Amino acid sequence: MKKIIILAAMIGIFWGCDRDEYMVYEDDARLQFGPTPDKIYTQQSEWEDTVKTFSFLSVDADKMLDTVYFDIYSIGVVSTVERRYELEQVVIDSADNAEPGVHYKAFDDPEVSGMYVIPAHSAHAVVPVVVMRDTSLDSREYVLKFRIKENENFKLGDRGKQWRKLYLSDVLLRPTRWSDGYFGTYSKVKHRFMMEQTGLKWDDEYLEIVLSDVSMGYYWQGKFRELLYAYNHDPENKDVPLKDEIGWWLKKVRIPVYASDGKTLRLIPVSRRRI
Repeated sequence: MKKIIILAAMIGIFWGCDRDEYMVYEDDARLQFGPTPDKIYTQQSEWEDTVKTFSFLSVDADKMLDTVYFDIYSIGVVSTVERRYELEQVVIDSADNAEPGVHYKAFDDPEVSGMYVIPAHSAHAVVPVVVMRDTSLDSREYVLKFRIKENENFKLGDRGKQWRKLYLSDVLLRPTRWSDGYFGTYSKVKHRFMMEQTGLKWDDEYLEIVLSDVSMGYYWQGKFRELLYAYNHDPENKDVPLKDEIGWWLKKVRIPVYASDGKTLRLIPVSRRRI
């Protein structure tokens, strides 16, 4: 009798495994968020882009609308026709939640709802979130958490990949891809200096480019040391040595020194290096 029970349990386990695989490939079409297509099969990037930041400070002062993009994937058989999907906001308790029509275009707004589709013959699409400039963003940060809403075309996929979060402001925010290893501890003064000195946004999009190229990272490390030295020795600048909310930048920034294999050997404060 005991052997029969064990055998029945084992059959149940194997049936469960087969059913899971069947659901992935043969069940109703399902939808979930993911990283960019070039990282979809990279395990360490599986949860990348779950949270993003956006500041209108990184765009022209007269720009009232902009777009932040996420990636979404369908699971199951690829369709020969375009399929519409739906999104909805998730209100977070005790948080400054973004308001539709004030901080972003509502997902059911006719101006944008037509963009939420999985194209024919494809399992991937970009999700455009249209953000709106408002004076309330000058003084605080707002958060927009949103999730996939089940509809006639799609059921829900992986439970952990059903939502995304976007922080909005019109002040400087630490980009999610900021690397202390390359640029030291984040500060708004440092971030603003980098933007003003280079004319670049230094947002998540540009930081991903820099950090994916080791030589470019090295270049900017050296370049910022030069720019900082020049700034602090310019008699026309009255706020020298440049100081941020952390303290004296030269005493706080730590520059990584790398071995030939790319591993960090040690961290040396800039104040101890010859600039």
